Amino acid sequence: MHDNPIRDYVGRINEGSYAACRRAGYYLLPERLTLTASDRLEELDLFLDTSRVDGVVLSPPLADDALMIGHLKARGVPFVLLSPEDSDSGFLMVKRDQKSAAYEMTEHLISLGHKRIAFVSGPRSHGAAITRRVGFEEAMAAAGLPPGPVVDGDFSFRSGSAAGEDLLSGPERPTAIFAANDHMAAGVMAYALKAGLSVPGDLSVAGFDATEMGEAMWPPLTTIRQPLEEMGKEAASLLMEPSARGEDGSGASSRGHFELIVRGSTGAVPE
Repeated sequence: MHDNPIRDYVGRINEGSYAACRRAGYYLLPERLTLTASDRLEELDLFLDTSRVDGVVLSPPLADDALMIGHLKARGVPFVLLSPEDSDSGFLMVKRDQKSAAYEMTEHLISLGHKRIAFVSGPRSHGAAITRRVGFEEAMAAAGLPPGPVVDGDFSFRSGSAAGEDLLSGPERPTAIFAANDHMAAGVMAYALKAGLSVPGDLSVAGFDATEMGEAMWPPLTTIRQPLEEMGKEAASLLMEPSARGEDGSGASSRGHFELIVRGSTGAVPE
């Protein structure tokens, strides 16, 4: 189950889940529920009653929804949380260290000489967005730099463009902008080019998630790759292995690595 507008992100997770399900003789039923909908639990019940699924994978931001998690637990439906903010809940989960990933990306920008670094965050209801922001702020603090300006977005290209306009219109514009996903980074870059700035000559731009959009842009986007297909495969596999679950549905976390991909959108701070 998901509530994420980025099709590439959701699609890559589903591809991994499809592979695990096919191998084990199961079917995958993707379903979207809206986190902010007041009737989401009723919609969840309708889906569970009509589909009769054997288990549920909750991707972010649903993976941080205490009401939905509690409802699944009360109904006795096995579930796995994908990239939840809380690592110590005791539930089965598949999680990557996104804070460290954001920390490393910020370090990369600092190593290029950037000191005025801004951050475009995702929705505050999204645990992964919060974690990425924390990694950025901790890296800035560790380098002895004041925290750069932070603008909230919603993971969309449009919100990234609006954030770019906000950040680049002032007299003390940042020399680098790190966005919490590739779509917002693409929006930032589009506004920067519209404003007559060169990337990376005048402004370095970095993203997160290593989507196809980031690879197709010019210059190609520096980003963080999460193995989303692998994460989807792990999540589905955990559901199909009863031995991995306790009677209450709890279990150990599954963790893995990320990859910093340096491309042409980041460069040395302009003189």
